[in-house]
Amino acid sequence: MKRFLWLAALALVLLGAGCAKQAGPTPGIGDAPYKNISAQEFKAVLETQKKDFLLVDVHIPEQKHIAGTDLVVPFNKIEQNKSKFPADKSKKMVIYCRSGSMSIDAAQKLAGLGYTNIYNLEGGTYAWQAAGYPVE
Repeated sequence: MKRFLWLAALALVLLGAGCAKQAGPTPGIGDAPYKNISAQEFKAVLETQKKDFLLVDVHIPEQKHIAGTDLVVPFNKIEQNKSKFPADKSKKMVIYCRSGSMSIDAAQKLAGLGYTNIYNLEGGTYAWQAAGYPVE
């Protein structure tokens, strides 16, 4: 009986720890320093609005780009290339890579440099191409 109670208590502690871990901000949601945007949402923005953002590919090695890409900066060299980014820290930027992981890292680094209007293309060029949109 003692063993059962001990195991039950352990299970509750572990379950509680797992729930507590999930309660924090999910990258791109809530308090995260950037917002995720899907390939479909981004395509709609490109088709319905005047381009008012900087489109940045951060993938290494360099890959084929989404049409209209303004800047190519490796995700691990954001700080060394900060002079290439807008002086206006509120300028809207859409960051992408091949699958989304490097762009998340880059978005976090840009937020750390004070940028406040960052969008991460969720799933990168993989998601972009899977939705039927071309790269060049």
